Amino acid sequence: MLTARQREFLQKLVAMCRGARRAIHYAALASELGVSKWSAYDMLRALERKGLVDRLYALRPGRTANGGRSLILFGPTQQGRLALALASGGRVAGREWEAARRRVLALLRAAEDEGHAEGVRTLLRSIPRRRSPLAYCAEVMAARLLAAHDSPLLKRVQRYEAVCASHLRSLDEAGRSALLELVGVIFGDSRSEEVNRTRRRST
Repeated sequence: MLTARQREFLQKLVAMCRGARRAIHYAALASELGVSKWSAYDMLRALERKGLVDRLYALRPGRTANGGRSLILFGPTQQGRLALALASGGRVAGREWEAARRRVLALLRAAEDEGHAEGVRTLLRSIPRRRSPLAYCAEVMAARLLAAHDSPLLKRVQRYEAVCASHLRSLDEAGRSALLELVGVIFGDSRSEEVNRTRRRST
């Protein structure tokens, strides 16, 4: 559970790290939030203990490994991004998002044995019932991936893409980060499945 203050710090950290494409120094976060650098450091350490941020060390510009103290940088973990997305989506949306995430991954893994078509049909039946924008987009993305090589099914999935695009525009940074995490897992599982099919054909 995130407090309002923790959510504020984590949300700003996610946005700054996304903009910089790297972990950031706690003093930079403090400057953005208008607090002391020690207050920012203490909050980030508290988030680190929850597993929501990582602490990294980097050499100061122009210094060698033996040339003085390292910079302490912080960046959000995948768990942190997801926790922020669930907090942003509210309690009901959060439960629905977790359920959709588990369902999408289970369908993808089941498709290896049962084929993609049944997984797509299951998703097409559930997508219209989704209230959470995160859950809606997750299921549309998964259905599109599973239907990629089945033109009739792909056309059915595409009916939902305009609404999905609208939902994507409404998501905050944390919501988009959570979806990106899920897409990475989906793509990784898909690639693994493709390799397995190739191996089976060659044996």
